[in-house]
Amino acid sequence: MTAATPEPQKISWMRRLFNWACYGIFWSWNAGSLALVYLGFLPFIGFSFLIAIGQENFNLNLFLTILLLMLVPVGCSIWGLIRYLKKPGQLMRLFFGLEAPLILLCLIRLFVFRQMPLSSLFMVVTFLLALLAYGVDLAWPTKTWGRWGSWLQLTGHSLLLTTGLYGGILLSLYVPPIAMIFVKGVIEWVVGFFRFEWVSSLQYTPWKALPFFLLIYSSMLLVLGAGGLIFILLPLAMTSLYLRSGWGKLVQLAIRWGSPRVFAGSIAVLGVWMGLFLTLQTQPQVHAFTLLENPPTTDQARQELIQQSDRIRDGLLNAYLSPYRYLSTRTEAQNLRELYHDIFRLPRPIGEKIQAVHNTLFSPFLYDGSLEDQPKAAQLYEQFFDEPIQKAESETIRQALNATLNRDQVQAGLLDIDQKRVWLAKQEVTVQSQGDIAQVEIHERYENNTWEQQEVFYAFSLPESAVITGLWLGETENLAQRFSHVVAPRGAAQQVYTQEVRRQVDPALLEQVGPQQYRLRAFPVPPRTYDPQGAGGWIPGQMHLWMTYQVMAQPGGWPLPHLLEQRNIYWTRQTERWQNGEPVSSLTESWFPPYVSGTVQPQSHQITLTSDPPTTLTAQPFAEQRIPKNRHFALVLDTSYSMWQQRGSLRETFLWLDALFLPQNQVDVYVSSAEGMSPRFLGEIRQLQAQTLTLYGSLTLQEILHQFHSLQNSRSYDAVVLVTDTGSYERSQGDPLPPLAAPLWILHLGDVPAAYDDPVLEAITDTDGGVDTNLQTLMTRLETQLSLGSTVLDGYRWQVQTETQTEVQTKPAEEEGDPFFAPLAARYWIRYMSRQTPERTLADLDRIHTIAKEQDIVTPFSSMLVLVNDRQRQALAEAEAAADRFEREVETGTETLTQPFSPFTVTGVPEPEEWLLIGIALALGTGILYRQRQRAKA
Repeated sequence: MTAATPEPQKISWMRRLFNWACYGIFWSWNAGSLALVYLGFLPFIGFSFLIAIGQENFNLNLFLTILLLMLVPVGCSIWGLIRYLKKPGQLMRLFFGLEAPLILLCLIRLFVFRQMPLSSLFMVVTFLLALLAYGVDLAWPTKTWGRWGSWLQLTGHSLLLTTGLYGGILLSLYVPPIAMIFVKGVIEWVVGFFRFEWVSSLQYTPWKALPFFLLIYSSMLLVLGAGGLIFILLPLAMTSLYLRSGWGKLVQLAIRWGSPRVFAGSIAVLGVWMGLFLTLQTQPQVHAFTLLENPPTTDQARQELIQQSDRIRDGLLNAYLSPYRYLSTRTEAQNLRELYHDIFRLPRPIGEKIQAVHNTLFSPFLYDGSLEDQPKAAQLYEQFFDEPIQKAESETIRQALNATLNRDQVQAGLLDIDQKRVWLAKQEVTVQSQGDIAQVEIHERYENNTWEQQEVFYAFSLPESAVITGLWLGETENLAQRFSHVVAPRGAAQQVYTQEVRRQVDPALLEQVGPQQYRLRAFPVPPRTYDPQGAGGWIPGQMHLWMTYQVMAQPGGWPLPHLLEQRNIYWTRQTERWQNGEPVSSLTESWFPPYVSGTVQPQSHQITLTSDPPTTLTAQPFAEQRIPKNRHFALVLDTSYSMWQQRGSLRETFLWLDALFLPQNQVDVYVSSAEGMSPRFLGEIRQLQAQTLTLYGSLTLQEILHQFHSLQNSRSYDAVVLVTDTGSYERSQGDPLPPLAAPLWILHLGDVPAAYDDPVLEAITDTDGGVDTNLQTLMTRLETQLSLGSTVLDGYRWQVQTETQTEVQTKPAEEEGDPFFAPLAARYWIRYMSRQTPERTLADLDRIHTIAKEQDIVTPFSSMLVLVNDRQRQALAEAEAAADRFEREVETGTETLTQPFSPFTVTGVPEPEEWLLIGIALALGTGILYRQRQRAKA
């Protein structure tokens, strides 16, 4: 007798409903995600965004996160089709246990997390290890692993239990308010949809783009709708799945190894994890602020702080970057309290208890401090390390700014030093000489491959006797179409340039900011544009710049600009380089070589200027070098922290003084000091040998000279020599200097600074002082000038002779001599005039400026400004008429960083109808972008 075939077991309606719900959640989310990403994001935004990252500052972390975000729905969809097509329960295990947490983590990384500190990174790594353990168990639930594999399973599933409890409790705090918002939003959306007010928005969408509009809009609704439901279910589902998987695997291991062994191993793993968790809660800024709370008052205390400089640097940097490393401060994180109050009218005291639980769990991601710590950290960093934090830590700060898709727009400044945004595509140098004087023309072509306008910034030096004679900007190489310069008072030129940059209109500014130093800025180099003739390609924005200067021959040839600092601009081996119409090697890391080669015999020059009374100016070759004898000098030492980098050069300086200088001269030493200790007068330099110098803190040139003046009393000197390093112009405040009765000479160990503020620059000029980077050269030049009573510059002795009234009556009032020498002579004449009138009135400055305009040159009082329209010329005319036309501000270059988005900042909750508007706006944006692309291709 044949056995009866058993009837198929009937599935209850609740089971069917559950299965369909599982299928609906999984496939609606993945279908919407795949359509949104691969039909919406990638064709219109994704590829361009990835190209932009590659062109500016390629971020591998962001790239991998985006890649993972795009691949997770694909991989899980394939996994579900192959293995779980008829297993709705397994689909939920895959979705809530692996796919949804991975997507949530990627989205948080892209739009919330920035540069993660160790505490945040530790939690993320823990979560990823737990996910890995869960995924392996899901893929191979019955596979038996070897000894080491089993230990890894024990570790991973112990962390999985911790992650399940931690994530479930944390996310469940958000479920009640999110669920209420979701329900209210669905109701409001349905009502809003059937009002059909959104239909009028279709008029902005081209008919060809309408299918894309409907596809993106429906995909977005699927993702948002399913996403809201998923987030409500995620805490319970994830906690249940992780606890079940973790406990089940530990039970399996207990059967093989025995319960005591597994229990001990799991406790050990959790103990190590908890120890690391608690250790990483201590944030470095707390210790740094404590150490710097009071200025040290002894050398020993200063030495102890210097020994902890690495910890201080880490702490101050952590405080400065806290908005980019943490999601909020612990005191400002009050989002849940306000959310429960707004939605459920829950009293705030009760909400604070919920918030306290949240903040305790989220402590690895919260900053232990206040919002005022960022400026405080910047100030303390300058005071301790003698350098602006944005300049010293620019690379770390840029990494933090680029660590999220929420990139802040900041003005070009210290963070743009050595940034590679504008490529120097071509550089031409043309030298036209007459005897030992040359007119050098520099022409550069810039190419901008970024999506934004950029500013080119150069700080460079030229020989002190050189003079800049021209500046032009152009969109092409056509000389007839380029914009020429005007010579304007330094303050007026700076003011107009700053205003026009804010308007994003073309200007260029060239200023003299030191005896040898110049500052050149040009804006804007236009962004890349779409090339309709280039098969859909993009072409870089271009700008041309020309600069000319006159210079006298040196032993190496014709001097070229020496780069001190650059911002945004860079060059490569592909940069075209030409000299006098001939190509030259591009295998150089410098802006220019030191010289254009040439052998010229120095000559004497003389010219009579049309001044009142007429003045004869001569420049004669002078090669004699003299060592000072029987001189009395003041040696003022900068003892700031940054001088640590020049300890070797400082030692060599003292050795040279001791061997060749001291036997025939007297040198008094003044030691400056940062806050906390008083400066000292040591008397003769031999007293310095018994002293231990502690290089600590921050000092500006003004502060050092004021300290010297307070200790000088009635002592008189032949010269004051200030020994410092490159220094930091950005820290200057433009404060006035004390009166100096002797020439001020500054010895920079290393290189000259990029700029001086105007009081320091004028003090050097007015006292007939100078700057140098070599003590022997400085001393021989100083002695030569003291002995001869005239100035020696770059191998030439410069003299000024003013004619008497009788001589004036017998000569015509016209310029006589070499006209090619006139710009160089005018530059020195202005230097001489400024030295003769140290207490300059506005009328004196106007007279000096008139000479610069007549000769069309740049001086410390007159700058070159390129203007492109009448409105700019009118703005310059108004600035030139102002009483402060010669007052130039110190440009610190410090950028104001905008505060990034914080998910825990208390903000208003969007109304449900706003979500509909947001969705329509996103879809319309896609349509408009589609239409723009079609027009560009037409």
